[in-house]
Amino acid sequence: MKKILVVLLFFFLTKNSFSQDVIVLKDGTKIEAKVLEISSTTIKYKLFTQPDGPLRSLQTYEITEIIYEDGQYDTFNVSAPTTVAGRPAGVRPPRPPKPVKDPFLSRGFFIDVMAGYSFYKHKQVFNGPFTGGGPFPYYEYAGRSNFMLGLRIGTKWYLTKKERWRPGIQVNWMRLGIHVGGQGPENAIAGPRTISVLNLGMTNIFKFDEKRGLELNGIFGPMLSLDFIDDRSTFCLAGNLEVKYRKKNTAFGLDYQYGFDMLSSSYGIRWHIISATIGRKF
Repeated sequence: MKKILVVLLFFFLTKNSFSQDVIVLKDGTKIEAKVLEISSTTIKYKLFTQPDGPLRSLQTYEITEIIYEDGQYDTFNVSAPTTVAGRPAGVRPPRPPKPVKDPFLSRGFFIDVMAGYSFYKHKQVFNGPFTGGGPFPYYEYAGRSNFMLGLRIGTKWYLTKKERWRPGIQVNWMRLGIHVGGQGPENAIAGPRTISVLNLGMTNIFKFDEKRGLELNGIFGPMLSLDFIDDRSTFCLAGNLEVKYRKKNTAFGLDYQYGFDMLSSSYGIRWHIISATIGRKF
């Protein structure tokens, strides 16, 4: 009789032990559950004590094995995905936002368009009446007034990180002036030209608020003066002062440029150029 009771008890315990699925995690935890779905990456199940409860899931790399209610089992040997800086492998990091460029205090490339008035004159030498030692030389200045159209391109670099005022260096890579008027209609086509290349100087920016600022600049460098009517080309030294009212990236200004010939003793060239400017910094 005792043997029959032992057999019945063993059968009951065995049947009870396989009445649910058991999920064994890698940390040794056992979950009594009803496994509903298995994929290559996920196990979906419900708790054995909550057959009508919520559907739960585990990643296959969290699981060691599943023992089913009929005694069969599946083992899992899935490695956790490697991570890069806390992100799953294969997931690109979000792009950092582009820094907002301050239109006043950051360095940049600029383009200015100019329009204004210029006065050009050159020294002409003549031989006067003979004296005891020969002809007496004298000279006169011939000049013309012109309407000027120009273009200027350059770059600004600032030297400090002050928030209200920053001094810096400005390079005018090229400045072109087209001067028309003066000696009749032929001057509109063959009138004088001025070309300045690689002029260098000081720039200053004063920031009033987030939208408005003021620039004061002084630039010096070589200038080529071309006069097609008189068939004359001369290298000059030029300097210009400018003041600009800046509204974000756009600037409105006044510019004065003075150039003179230092090389020729026969012809002394003089340039006075006053212009209004409008431009943009990038």
